Amino acid sequence: MRVDVHTHYLPEPFRRRLREWEEEVRIEDRDGQPFVVHTTGSFPLFAGFRDPEARAEWMAENDVDYTLASPSTPNPNEGPFSVEQSTELVLAINDGYADVQAEHPDSFGGIGPLPLRDPEAAVAEIDRIEELGLKGVMLPTTVRGRKLSHPDLEPVFDRLDESDLPAFLHPGRNPLSHDLNDDEWMFTPLTVFPTETTHQIGRLIFDGFFDRHDFDLVLSHMGGALPYLVGRLERGREQFRSDDGQTPERTIREYAEEFYYDTISFHPPAMEAAIDTAGLDQFLFGTDYPFGMENVDDTLESIDALELSDADREAVMGGNVAELFDL
Repeated sequence: MRVDVHTHYLPEPFRRRLREWEEEVRIEDRDGQPFVVHTTGSFPLFAGFRDPEARAEWMAENDVDYTLASPSTPNPNEGPFSVEQSTELVLAINDGYADVQAEHPDSFGGIGPLPLRDPEAAVAEIDRIEELGLKGVMLPTTVRGRKLSHPDLEPVFDRLDESDLPAFLHPGRNPLSHDLNDDEWMFTPLTVFPTETTHQIGRLIFDGFFDRHDFDLVLSHMGGALPYLVGRLERGREQFRSDDGQTPERTIREYAEEFYYDTISFHPPAMEAAIDTAGLDQFLFGTDYPFGMENVDDTLESIDALELSDADREAVMGGNVAELFDL
């Protein structure tokens, strides 16, 4: 059984609003092909982002039995959107996911975002995600430059602790993206995204966020560099203290062992080191479909290079994610 924890889908209610509003960040057609337009560029909205049948064909071709989908760009909590628009976009995504999930219950599960610019609405949306039957919540690495540990967001994560919903964390652009030349756009997914995850998770560990909250958290792109910086971060934990004298309550490795990681690395030695650090039970098959980065064969080659037992391979390919997301 293959269960893909990391795919992206932009449902119709979300796409419709982006077309109707005609904001700086929007969807527009170019020679019959829809494009997502950003302030810094654009990308084609391939069929896999918007057509469940195209997704089903890809799944059949690659022997993927079930996909968990989350939104990608544009991030409804960022962009030019007002707080009210942001909340409306999030609700539209989750309504759309519920519709697709109801139509394809054996192959599609939605991981819904939260309207984090309005913490009260975000708390209410966790309730609604449970009512809709979605499989988890998607978190950004920051909300308009604010850490997830910002005091205004504490009620949101208190409510998430109370739920049984796992969270999937996906990075976005950060100031490093703005340093890139026009011909260097590819470094945003290649280096900026994993760097952003590493940096923000490290900050959250050191400010005690994961001592206050205990929801299950999946880190995309195999956690960036986090599994390989455990020793360096631990040295920092031992040597440096924050202004209030606080340090993380546990060793950095203990936090790393609690996170879950997708298998998107394409480098077997890196995957082996990450598994040695966090443990095989924490790893979940993922592809990043339908962005051009996904390549199931390369991912499978990386997993095969680990020479896992049949039981361990089955756990990574589907068992771990099925258990975590209660599929």
